[in-house]
Amino acid sequence: MKNIFSLAAAFLFYILFCSSGNSFSISTDPEPSTLSREEALSTITSQEFKDHLDFLASDEMKGRNTPSPELNKAADYIGAEFKRCGLLSPEGIENYIQWWEFGKEKAPNCIGYIPGTDPVLKDEYVVIGAHMDHVGAAMGQIHNGADDNASGTTGILELAEAFSSLKEKPKRSMVFMTFGGEEKGLLGSRHYVQNPVFPLDKTVAMINLDMIGRSEKNYLFIGGVETADKWEELIDGLKDKYNFDLETAPGGVAPSDNTNFFRKGIPVLFFFTNVHEDYHGPGDDPDKINFETAHNIAKLVFEVAYEVSFTDIKLEFKKIEQPALPSNFNQKMMERFGGMPNQKRLGIFPAEEVDETELKSLNLEEGCSAIKVDQVEKGSVAKKCGVKSGDFIVKFNGTSLSSDDPLRHLTKMIRKVEENKEIPITIIRDGQEMTLTAIWKSKEDKKKDNKF
Repeated sequence: MKNIFSLAAAFLFYILFCSSGNSFSISTDPEPSTLSREEALSTITSQEFKDHLDFLASDEMKGRNTPSPELNKAADYIGAEFKRCGLLSPEGIENYIQWWEFGKEKAPNCIGYIPGTDPVLKDEYVVIGAHMDHVGAAMGQIHNGADDNASGTTGILELAEAFSSLKEKPKRSMVFMTFGGEEKGLLGSRHYVQNPVFPLDKTVAMINLDMIGRSEKNYLFIGGVETADKWEELIDGLKDKYNFDLETAPGGVAPSDNTNFFRKGIPVLFFFTNVHEDYHGPGDDPDKINFETAHNIAKLVFEVAYEVSFTDIKLEFKKIEQPALPSNFNQKMMERFGGMPNQKRLGIFPAEEVDETELKSLNLEEGCSAIKVDQVEKGSVAKKCGVKSGDFIVKFNGTSLSSDDPLRHLTKMIRKVEENKEIPITIIRDGQEMTLTAIWKSKEDKKKDNKF
């Protein structure tokens, strides 16, 4: 059970100090333009990281879906933080929010910046960004998205505060951004690169923070290290200081917002701690965040961004189309959603959103849930046994799906089935319960089926 009292307190604090026009602050917040580099770096703390993340990933924020009032509330919170830190809102952007159309509604990006001071380099821009949205609620459960991506968003807030507290000001202008619509297909960052506030041909780098909160054994992945000729040199000079178990990849393409900037010829870095068992699930909560490592990742980003923004370094773009992903990314995705490459899969794509009234209409027993099928893979076990889009899967092999995490529960049961054995799958279709029969054939039988 979640700590309802602490979440409610965080939400009340936001209502009192942010939505009324005041900004969120605590007694230890530094004054802008007062600190040395090391002092500014020390303002990035695990406790402040936790304070921001606990609010952004609270139940009251309902998973920050795009579009939603809760995502707009997150944008207001971020804008208030940018204002407190002394960041400027770009010309033509009111209260730090760039609105863009999502169907008949509007969704936000947040943008604040520190102007450069060098007579020439001030017209070049270093972007540090993260997506602030998540997937909302699914199957009647809130997906808080603590790691994905309240962690990256919190990193942006901590970095904005640290850089704004420096006595020294950057040579290049620094732009801090949070995007909506990443979970819908990188839509917020796509809108930005199609409607840039600052010239893209003057944007010299984009550093992206996505899921930096669930590091195990000090692991850190950085993608895009060969999209500029100086990235590897910068990272090599800093990695020993933080002692990360560091994995890198050369390319700039990933299922995250750095890709849209890379496609525009901008060098990128993608900071990421990999997929985990709660990815896009209801268990991605604040109590599972590794705040110590997360705030150290933000410190490393500070040092990389400092070198690009406060020196004359020139980054030359290199078009490396290889994936910016960990070597075991596909394996981890299969573990989370469909089993290992050689393990059994049903072959369905669950619906991301399900109306709570639909679930109630199924009249399931307490503690039980269902998975609504969005799509069925061609040639899959699900297709062969007759599962259709719109079906609700309620039981597998006689066992009801758990309301805790029905998708994970189903995946675990599938992995344990015997080959060539008939497995009953109970579904509800158009209000009628029916049982289908699934068979996971052995490799030998699959070969026989494909022989003729």
